[in-house]
Amino acid sequence: MTDYTSVANLALQKMGAADRIVARDQDSHAARTLAEAWDDVRKAAIRGGKKAPRWNCFERYSETPARAITPFKPLPYGWAAAYPMPDGALRLAEIVYPTGAAEGRWKFADNEVLLKDSGPLKAWWLFDNDEPATWDALFVETFAALLAYQCADSITGDRGRKQDCWAEYQANLAAAAKVDATENPPVEPVEDDWVMARFR
Repeated sequence: MTDYTSVANLALQKMGAADRIVARDQDSHAARTLAEAWDDVRKAAIRGGKKAPRWNCFERYSETPARAITPFKPLPYGWAAAYPMPDGALRLAEIVYPTGAAEGRWKFADNEVLLKDSGPLKAWWLFDNDEPATWDALFVETFAALLAYQCADSITGDRGRKQDCWAEYQANLAAAAKVDATENPPVEPVEDDWVMARFR
């Protein structure tokens, strides 16, 4: 079963370290270095960059009510409602409702989703999850490569292996993007009111 030590040891293997760990709180330089980086690197790997895949093992559906508008926290001009990120969410994956959001009538700012439509926000989010047993096998490889890249300088000092880890991380992202394209087909855009009115 995939657990913390198996993923940490995979990262050590990728960076070319001879050390291995048997526990998260093991008193060794390698164990401490990996433990210190673990949470931040995991969250970064889940959230990803602009073209990062949607890791299905971290996806959850959530319906979020609009927050209250107060003088101390007004709504930015031009927007109808603001929806805070659910607790533990790291990234917005897809807005299901309102359908107008598919037309680009939304903005993400200050950890909130701003919409030009009101009503509950129904969306898929990527949530943090520190249980490796529930992770996708490809995410395990991707995260281990990124963790190895982050910690290689401190543990091995081998810049060549560090760059190898980065190259492997990028290759895994590309492979995951192909899987994502199959498992999460693109959402068809919804025509705006002006276009739809012409056919009524």
